[in-house]
Amino acid sequence: MPENIYRIPYDNFVIAAGQTESNTLTVEFTGSLYGLQKGTTYLLPIAAVIDETIADKVYCSDVAHYIALDVDRELIYTPGLSMQNYSSAMYRTLSIPNNEVVTIEGNTHTFEMRIFCYGWHSGTNYIGTWRGQDTNNNEAFSGCEVRVTGEEGNSNIGNRQCDLTLASQGKTISTGTWHTISITCDGTQTGQRQEVAYRYYLDGELIAEAAPTKRFGPTSSQRFQVGYTLTGFQFGYASSGYYFNGLIGEIRMWKDCLTQEEISSHLRTVENPSKDEMYAYWKLDEGEGTTLKDSSGNGRDLTFPEGTEVAWGAELED
Repeated sequence: MPENIYRIPYDNFVIAAGQTESNTLTVEFTGSLYGLQKGTTYLLPIAAVIDETIADKVYCSDVAHYIALDVDRELIYTPGLSMQNYSSAMYRTLSIPNNEVVTIEGNTHTFEMRIFCYGWHSGTNYIGTWRGQDTNNNEAFSGCEVRVTGEEGNSNIGNRQCDLTLASQGKTISTGTWHTISITCDGTQTGQRQEVAYRYYLDGELIAEAAPTKRFGPTSSQRFQVGYTLTGFQFGYASSGYYFNGLIGEIRMWKDCLTQEEISSHLRTVENPSKDEMYAYWKLDEGEGTTLKDSSGNGRDLTFPEGTEVAWGAELED
């Protein structure tokens, strides 16, 4: 049995004087079964060892016993970038090649991420955001920040163009499983109309909806519109206190405001991506190297600087 899939909390098992059984042996599986093959039985040998001071008084069979793990089905894993250990080299913004500024037509779009969390910490768990540029003054901005607050995993989608932090969500994101986060924008012009612009879905379930909280205008607090450009993606936040203990899987930027039915049809992956339907689609399934390929057909690869030690991982799908 591979050592990376299990742990024994303590290894001191004793049969007390006058007893025939030891204290309980506990084996914990870590949750990652990556690398195990269908049709294989994996064994963890258990053998008793007699203290040498009483070896002449106690007989112990030298026959080993085993804990067996049978894999009776195909294990499907989703790869991704591992953000578990904070690193300024990975917690950074990657820009589209040639500093391309992609116009989001009509402000209509859908932003999606797949995430796997090992454990939420008590502060803000900053996962990532797509980045844009204000065409009025060329200032960079966060188009939609995905962050989770507190150890219970209370989800917030916040800041500037997409702000659902004020919506009553009452929803937590569980650990130890893959989730798909989807944020849709129906094209409402910020400050021009007051109706709902954003909807937040978790694994295809509508969680919250809200009108934009930022207004388009001349002051510093109002100068942003909804979306309208895409320049790259920011992984995490440039501070170790906001780290995300997990994996980031697929990142998708659609041209349309997808319906709930459309979102639910591709929670795990997009089978036939098209540049006519997507601005960018980073699967993050390379498993090695520093380049994140754009599978949309638009050629908008993201690349970490040369020499960056990019951490990869993979976890089992339910």
